[in-house]
Amino acid sequence: MENLAGRSSAIEDLLFGDVSECEYCDDNEEETFTLPVYFVDEGVVEDGSADDVAEDAVAGDIVEDGVAGDVVEDGAVGDVVEDGAVGDVVQGEQVHNFQNMEMEPAAVQNIRQPFNAKARVMAASLAWKKTSWRMKSANNVQFDNANAYASVLNPPQYYYKYFTNDLFDLGARETNQYYMQMHGTPLTPPVTPEELKTFFGICSIQGIFHYPRLHYYWSVKYGQKEIFTHMSRRRFFLLRNHLHFVNNLEVPREVKDSNKLWKIQPVLDAVRQQCLKIERLPTDKYAIDEQMIPFSGKCGLKQFVKNKPRPIGLKNFALTTSSGILMDFEIYQGAQTRLPDRELGLGASVILRLCETLPRKSEVYFDRYFTTVPGLLRLLDYGIYGTGTIMPNRFSERNSLKSDKDMTRGDSAQVVGSFEQKKKIVITKWMDNKSVLMASTSTGKLPESTVRRWDKVSKSYKNVTSPAVVSSYNSNMGGVDICDQLMEYYRCFFKTKKWTLKTIMHFHDLAIVNSFQEYKRACQLRGQRKTLDLCSFKLHVAEALLDAPRPPNEEISDSEDENEAIPRNRPAGLPSTARRYDQYGHFAVCEDLPAPL
Repeated sequence: MENLAGRSSAIEDLLFGDVSECEYCDDNEEETFTLPVYFVDEGVVEDGSADDVAEDAVAGDIVEDGVAGDVVEDGAVGDVVEDGAVGDVVQGEQVHNFQNMEMEPAAVQNIRQPFNAKARVMAASLAWKKTSWRMKSANNVQFDNANAYASVLNPPQYYYKYFTNDLFDLGARETNQYYMQMHGTPLTPPVTPEELKTFFGICSIQGIFHYPRLHYYWSVKYGQKEIFTHMSRRRFFLLRNHLHFVNNLEVPREVKDSNKLWKIQPVLDAVRQQCLKIERLPTDKYAIDEQMIPFSGKCGLKQFVKNKPRPIGLKNFALTTSSGILMDFEIYQGAQTRLPDRELGLGASVILRLCETLPRKSEVYFDRYFTTVPGLLRLLDYGIYGTGTIMPNRFSERNSLKSDKDMTRGDSAQVVGSFEQKKKIVITKWMDNKSVLMASTSTGKLPESTVRRWDKVSKSYKNVTSPAVVSSYNSNMGGVDICDQLMEYYRCFFKTKKWTLKTIMHFHDLAIVNSFQEYKRACQLRGQRKTLDLCSFKLHVAEALLDAPRPPNEEISDSEDENEAIPRNRPAGLPSTARRYDQYGHFAVCEDLPAPL
């Protein structure tokens, strides 16, 4: 498997690399025209658009993003195409590498930098033709790890790949340290990794059984047994208020200034490392989109993304499969975000950053916020095919296609652009209720298919011709939305003023959802039909976290009414699978041995 990290970062190699695996059809048409294609990404806007952004912006300036989300009716391509947040703040003086909390100084680079001279030469060298296009295939990818799904594991085993025992040990140690720093006295009894697991198990149950107030879970009449029998209310809120994974006093000032996520970096690294270990199957198609970490309090990373179900919070760029398995992510930090190739703009640099671990000949889908012609060509240098909706002002040859007035519903047209006869890109325009412009390096207009659309005039459904790129985009683009949907079902949602706690709980839910997706894939590959649903899967994980042994002499009885104790004579339920085989807290097994002769 090849990735971007092992390849040269020289601009010359990126621009003029050869992709020998690509097969293209002959371009013998007479109608050929060559005109420059300008890089209209986040900073350069043609024709004096209302969202013109000044180049060479000073650090700290507020830079407004592009056009508001475009909504295509009747289930057309890109049902809701969302753009970046309005009012993103570009701040900071240096760009660093934040991996493993190590700082790597670099020159100041604004995300909205103008493109270099060689990139403009490549744009001017694109020749566009009205010709046919042969669909590329990505099903012959070879992988090294062929036994990743040799067996189906228990739900807790999948979860502990993300939140490892080392991470719980670190959280317990740093939580005790933070309590000592805040109060001047040690926490008694100290937090243990097992108690921290219990805390996360309680949060998981709270995500399934929603109460309007947290203290209701410890109520005498309406409390949850699996919560008040494992941890007192006072202890739960104490852990919630002092949860830490980093020692604030040991982090250098340079790291704090360069990495805004330094307080939760160990959690991000643990989750991302497991995401990178997930096998990339030959049938996988990938989608890149924005994911919101909901938070409405005070935070320098907070963004507003229009048309999102939860529009306010931290913005997380996510790479998923078409089925919703998270493969990689990068939280947006403004100008300090760790992104390569910033000269191509924010959208293209995010695509290149998230595709670093994908094998060659993979297919990636994204919306118009990320799609640019130079970004697709740069992605093709790495042997990765890209497809996405594109803004008309990012394609200078849009006048070569039919106008909206000359097209009826179901009509489509395409032009093919080539660069030095090696790298090619196809632009397809399709008329549904509104015109849709698609850019791709893998799929064009043919073969066409039919889709059903509602006709307002005849008040009946009619068959409408649809290009192949539209069908492929609609089938594979919703991976991030599927991941968000699964997380919203049983999200650990509670009010807090700490963005760090919200982010940690978000990745706790994300770890459970990704574990569930891995479990489903393993069951499918192994032919196991009887599987758990997401609710049952999360309950199994919560039971395994709650079954960790508690510290001795811990006070548990802390009900809502201090004068009324919680009854202790309730019958015990059946133990979970994790409790039966945890090898502690059980009676010794005695075997009947025959008497010696």
